[in-house]
Amino acid sequence: MPAFVDTQPNRLADRLLSDRHPVPLSVLLHLAPGALIVAAYLLIGEPLVDAIDYPHFAGWAIALCTVLLPILAGLLWLGYRRNGRLALRGVLHYTRRPVPRGTLVAMVVPLILWMITLGYALAPVNTFFLD
Repeated sequence: MPAFVDTQPNRLADRLLSDRHPVPLSVLLHLAPGALIVAAYLLIGEPLVDAIDYPHFAGWAIALCTVLLPILAGLLWLGYRRNGRLALRGVLHYTRRPVPRGTLVAMVVPLILWMITLGYALAPVNTFFLD
């Protein structure tokens, strides 16, 4: 009895694990999660938080968890198909070397400052649409 039983080839997994994707597939893989998050917010998150009178931000948190957890599970499944264990190596590129701490700080701090500035600048627009 063989110790290793070969499973059926999975064309979807093979296509997703290839080093190069066709452009339409690559665009879909980048835009689909955002579109699914917005759909989950509109169909699940917003009605739920309105019904229980919670802030709308909680609806976004619900939508993110509803969509991103299955996506992460799918990525881990692809890692299992490639590595034989739950891992993201070989599925996501640039996971072998960590980003140097100085480079990370140089990228994150300006992004946080930009987010704060933009949030304060657009607060009147947000208030206008909420009213």
